[in-house]
Formats: sequence, structure tokens, C-alpha cells
Amino acid sequence: MRKKKILLLCSERPSRWWSCREITENLVTAYRSLGETFELRTHTFSAQLDGRLSFPELFGDELAEVFRACIPDEIVLAENSPDPLSILAPIRGGPAVELPPKTVLSIHVFGDFIFRSERWATLAGLLLNARRVKLICPSERHARLIRGFLADGGRQSKNPTVATVPLGVNCDFWKFDPKEREQCRKALGIAPDQRVLLYTGRISLQKNVTRLLTEFSSLVQNGASEARLWIAGPFDDRDGASMALFCPSGYSFQKFQTALRELPERVRGMIRYFEPRKSNSLRELYCAADAFVSLSLYSKEDFGMSPAEALATGLPVALTRWGGYSGFDVAGVSCGLIPVRLDEGGLRIESTAIQRALRTALGADGEGTQRTRRGLAFSREFSVHSATERLRAVLARDACEFPGFNGRFKYLAELRRVRKFDPDWTPSAGSFYEEVFKPYLE
Repeated sequence: MRKKKILLLCSERPSRWWSCREITENLVTAYRSLGETFELRTHTFSAQLDGRLSFPELFGDELAEVFRACIPDEIVLAENSPDPLSILAPIRGGPAVELPPKTVLSIHVFGDFIFRSERWATLAGLLLNARRVKLICPSERHARLIRGFLADGGRQSKNPTVATVPLGVNCDFWKFDPKEREQCRKALGIAPDQRVLLYTGRISLQKNVTRLLTEFSSLVQNGASEARLWIAGPFDDRDGASMALFCPSGYSFQKFQTALRELPERVRGMIRYFEPRKSNSLRELYCAADAFVSLSLYSKEDFGMSPAEALATGLPVALTRWGGYSGFDVAGVSCGLIPVRLDEGGLRIESTAIQRALRTALGADGEGTQRTRRGLAFSREFSVHSATERLRAVLARDACEFPGFNGRFKYLAELRRVRKFDPDWTPSAGSFYEEVFKPYLE
């Protein structure tokens, strides 16, 4: 039986964000584990795109030679910055790389899709029209969001354009270690009866970390006197631009510090901030903590690597029911989801629901066999091995011709092109924002 030839194209250049770097590494590992059913060839690029040169301009001849040598049945694009199609198409003008005519194009679509819509709209006509295409999303809610932009709504039943393959987590690395827990808690002066609540990830406007500070304060003042809150991650001001808000450099840091100063002195003494940590040190924090929390309302929350890492170490979590987070509520893990609603004033999370979720998470077993079992249950659904199995199923089926984008997507692309403040693109009931992000709220 002839093996299906798969050509995986991605960039070697490391992202400044650890989560993006880990996503790419894990995806490549998953593809390389496909086995004998497929003949896989991986081609990587080392260049940094800077807006002046693009992959085709730098590597056009090289790519053409790769296509001639391989003649792939399917080309997979696993690049998330600036967008997957930039591997094949120029940044500005010029011809695109000529693809083999019958080759299927499989594209991993990440949370940046919304905010790269102008680029996607331009390149779709250049690369996707009349070609068989698969769009691979990291969560079912993100897949629903993408289907909402297709001309046919993604309704093909036999070979749908949009598929869901959760991002694989390296569960051999992100796992609970009781010795690391003991050593880390001892080094940080945490008593056995103190329960530690942990947040890791970017500290930004849409990640809602300042709200977490006030909710933790309420938790402490309502009886959780031995609780501690650890926050680890970099400050990031990019969210403001995506929401047409002015957030100058240092905005997130200043907002965080102001919120911290407004808390009672006793509560401030129970909160500890850690600078961004490398993976080994970060895993120690996961092992030492008793629960993980994220109140994120991030518009690019297609999956959630930080909660995934926490769940892989067996931590109980309290998460907003938003975007990709909702997919983590699987059998055997402790995943409390906090409802999110949208009204005229924006996205809302009720404090009573947050407090209930925090207490439930902190009340679960933070160590021992129960925690190990939760980590194993998570790995069955979200490990790199699980991602390989799902990719194998997606690659084995045929693909339909790309249906094209609908009017809703063209309107979105125009909004992003103009880049001006538009009331239709702010979180409020009845807005275009609500129409686009309805799948993240359902």
C-alpha cells in the first residue's frame, strides 16, 4: 500500500513567548510520531521575518526544489507568526511559491487568525482558491469560530474543511513530582497547612490578573486565612491595541501595582510575584501549588497552554468558561468552569461564581495519588501522543475544495485594515464582536 507523503513546513526561529515555542516543538514531535502509515518530511526555515523580506523571497528556489524532490500529497503549515500562509506567500507584493497542483494544504489555525484577517483575506485568493484545504484548530470552540467565517459554514459532512486537534502537551515533562513539591515549598517557606493558588502566563489587560487580585482578597477576607497567591509571568501591553484601547508601554505593570497597593496590607503579604521562569523552575511552582486559576477573557484564547501544563501536573483548576478553556473539562480531571456573559457593558464574570470555583479548587487534594491520577487522566486526552493519534485521523481522510470566506469575514478584514476605533468591535451585547465571539461564549 502506497504511503501518503506529508511535507511539514515550519520555522526554526524561536518565539519570544514560551507557550508559542512549546506549541511548535510539540506539534513537530507529534508529526514525527505518525509512524509507518505516512512518509513524513520536515523542512524548517531559520530566517526571521521582519516585514521587508518573506519566506518566498528568501527561500523560493529552495522550496521549489523541495516540492520537486518530495512531490507531497499534503503540505502542512504549522507556523503561528506572523501567520501560516506567510511561508508560501510574500509579505508585500510579488509572486507566491507555486504549489504542486493536486497537493492538499493543511493549515494549523491559531488564535491570531482574527487579528490577521486582512492578511488571510488577501492570501486566500492567492493560495487557497480551487485547492483542497484542511484547517486544523486547537479546540472545538475555536473550530466553531473559524467555521462561522466560511462561505458554506463548514458544513461538509464527509470531509469537513475544519478539524479539531488539541495542542499536544509534553506530559512526560509536565507531571507531578512530590519531591519537587516538598523542596519548592520548603525553599519558599510554605507551611503544610497553607494552600497555594497559582496563576502563570502573561499579565495583560485581557488576562484579567488585576481582577484575580481583588477576588483573592475577597477569598482571604471571607475565611481563607491560610491561602497564598502566586503569580508568575511577563507583563504585556499588546492587548490594548487589539481592542482599540491606548495602552502605553508599562501600562500592565502600573495597573498591576496599583491594584496591589489598593489591597489590605495583610492580603498583600499573602501574594507573591515571580519573574518569568524557565520550564524546570516553572514546573516546580506547579508541583508546589495546590490549585491553578485563570480568569482570562483573552480574545486569542484558542487553547490555553498554561492551564494545560497545570492540569498535566494534576492541579485542580478554576477557569473561565471562555474559548479553548472549556475543552479541558474532561473525565478524571478537576476543572471548574466559571460562566462568562456579555451585556451592554462588556464581558462579565460574577464574583460569587469565582469565589465558589476558587474554594472548590483549593479544597481538592493538592498532593498524593489523587493528584497523580488527575494528571494521567489529562494526559490521555491532551498528550503529544494523543495529538499524534488525532492528526493521523485528519491526515488519513480526503479534503474538500476550499469554500472561500463569507461576507462576515470580509467585514472583519476591513475593520482590521482600517484599524480605527469602531463601536462594533468592542465587547458589548448586539455588536459585531458578539457575533464573532459567540462560539467562545456558548
